[in-house]
Amino acid sequence: MGCFFKQVIFKLLYLIVVTFVGCNSEINSITWKVTSTKTVVRSDIPTPTPTPLMNSAPIVSNINPDSFYRDTQSIITLSYTDVDGDLATLCTISDLSDVFLSTPCGCMAGVCTVGVTGTLNYLGPASFNYTVTANDIVSNVGSVSLLIRTEYISVPQNKLGYTSLANNSTYGTFMDSSGNIYVATDGGLSISTDGGVSFSSKTTANGLGSKNVNGVFVSGNGNIYVATAGGLSISSNGGVSFFNKTVSQGLGSNDVNGVFVSGNGNIYVATDGGLSISSNGGVSFITRTTTNGLGLNITLGVYVNSLGNIYVATAGGLSISTNGGVSFVNKTYANGLGADLVRGVYLDSANNIYAATSGGLSISTDDGVSFVNKTTAQGLGNNSTYGVFVDIVSNIYVATFGGLSISVDGGASFTNKTVAQGLTYDIVYGVYGDSNGNLCVASLLGHSISIDGGVSFFGQTTNLFPGNNGINSIALDSSNNIYLAFNGILQISMDGGISFVNKTSANGLGSSTVKDLFIDINNYVYAATAGGLSISLDGGASFSNKTTVQGLGSNTVNGVYVESNGIIYAATAGGLSISTDGGGSFVNKTTVQGLGSNTVYGAFVNSGTLYVATAGGLSISTDGGVSFVNKTTAQGLGSNTIYNAFADQLSGTLYVATAGGLSISTDGGVSFVNKTTAQGLGSNTVYDILVDSSSNNIYVATSAAFSISTDGGVSFINKTINHGIANNSIKGIAIDSNNHVYLATSNGLSSDALP
Repeated sequence: MGCFFKQVIFKLLYLIVVTFVGCNSEINSITWKVTSTKTVVRSDIPTPTPTPLMNSAPIVSNINPDSFYRDTQSIITLSYTDVDGDLATLCTISDLSDVFLSTPCGCMAGVCTVGVTGTLNYLGPASFNYTVTANDIVSNVGSVSLLIRTEYISVPQNKLGYTSLANNSTYGTFMDSSGNIYVATDGGLSISTDGGVSFSSKTTANGLGSKNVNGVFVSGNGNIYVATAGGLSISSNGGVSFFNKTVSQGLGSNDVNGVFVSGNGNIYVATDGGLSISSNGGVSFITRTTTNGLGLNITLGVYVNSLGNIYVATAGGLSISTNGGVSFVNKTYANGLGADLVRGVYLDSANNIYAATSGGLSISTDDGVSFVNKTTAQGLGNNSTYGVFVDIVSNIYVATFGGLSISVDGGASFTNKTVAQGLTYDIVYGVYGDSNGNLCVASLLGHSISIDGGVSFFGQTTNLFPGNNGINSIALDSSNNIYLAFNGILQISMDGGISFVNKTSANGLGSSTVKDLFIDINNYVYAATAGGLSISLDGGASFSNKTTVQGLGSNTVNGVYVESNGIIYAATAGGLSISTDGGGSFVNKTTVQGLGSNTVYGAFVNSGTLYVATAGGLSISTDGGVSFVNKTTAQGLGSNTIYNAFADQLSGTLYVATAGGLSISTDGGVSFVNKTTAQGLGSNTVYDILVDSSSNNIYVATSAAFSISTDGGVSFINKTINHGIANNSIKGIAIDSNNHVYLATSNGLSSDALP
């Protein structure tokens, strides 16, 4: 009871205090003393639990990182936010498509990264998903969209905005069931989805084995099969990217001339080393040769009929197999063929055989037992035939050296179509048609289409130089305009390589064979030609030509260099010719002045020292060409055949391109250390050298690769067609103001500038 009364008294005192205070009484405080007593704890009242603070999950974003290179790892930083400011400590990767995890995902100080690499040799789009974990809470799922590309592209074929044929030299054509047109050219595979109005072009940058495309076939499922000079290239995504098949997969040769895919998916490949057959989608091939009865191992075309019989056009006859390629029976001139050289073969719905030979079109209606040959006597444009196609109503179309020849009466007579009917050229290499009577024609100078059964044609061409686009030299002016030297033309691009203007002897060039180019500080263009040194003061619009009349040692000019003070050095087949009056006159230097040889390939000047590349050594002059001291293998040069020389203006290091390696001197040419394939050069044949002043990287043009050294020449890495370069043989190098590299190759121009 005592405890009860104490509680009552306490409450009364509390009420009194509250009352007084509420009445503004003068009582300012009340003090009382409470005697400690026993504490009573109520066990039936639960202890309150604190309410926890809410923790939000991190939020990740869908991201599109920069494109990266084939077979090269890309480190990607994942993107997330957390409203609580929590840092991610864990990340998880899932649903990888066309990439594999090469560096595990991890988070450090809240930054999450992962390394991925494309599946072997893959080019094109790729992706994966990811989550991050912060404060033990997992985020939503984000996606990463990737693009795997080659390091280099072909210019202009892979440039955005370029919609012409990859090259005017076309060798084959195909139309699929959707009306898409595929054209095999010397500059890549060109594809049109709008009836030939525009084209997108595929090159080594898309995975082709070579830009030299000899033929194309599209199967019913849309897979594209491309016969190239570097293998059989297959695309399952409409040409976005290709996987290339070579001798490593069993092809008889990497030189592929034709391809055919049967209804059951078997692939038949005509190569320079036999007929290669794959029954597993190109994973592996078996090759049939003369051992199996082929006329010759050089096979140029192939066709398989609905019965599975194989017909192979060879350089030694038409070879036929009725047992899946186990053995062949060869048909020749003795069986009625126009010639043993058979370039193409086609069968109609009745299994009649049509063989395009070098001596006419040969037709068999008895499965090859005998042939009847058709020639100019029946109206063919030329007896040299390259291809044949027969439409669903048995009209025959023959590609000849003199036009496209058409027969509507089974070959009894032909009507020949030429440029007069709209063909781009009379030398026709291939023909294909669809069920609607539309025709596509591949010729030496362009591609042609007919929508009226061959009555008339309209052509598709480009301003690119026809042929294999072998470039001898490249130069860039101060605006990064591109100048290319060919054996037949000078090309200039003012739009970054999307389009080119052609210059020839009609524009004042001494010869259309241009060997070298140089552009001075005034943007004057100097072209070393087979007919003199041609100089343009207006950006290449017109040229004035200098010859032996002005004192050149020879009209065959191999190279040219111009100092900032305007002194011109022309490397000729008859000496080094020097002009101090803008080309008005030249003084010629020869072996009499100490040159190693009168055959001069190039010249370079650094800090008043003149370096001359000759067929007999590197000749050096410190007195403006009055006299020369010649350096040879005795001083350590890789070869006495010198193609070019370059001296670093800052360090004075001398780099010499020789037929036996890259020779480097740090003592002004007193001695050289030679770099070869042992140090990683692509080839010992070196054509050009350039040192990037911003990075000090050494760039070397060799006959087998573009070689790069980042350690002063101690070692080199090589870039080839596997990196997107048009051809492994590199003749020249240029670097623009944005540090993009341009390479003059034996099959076109390549650059590391993005499309």
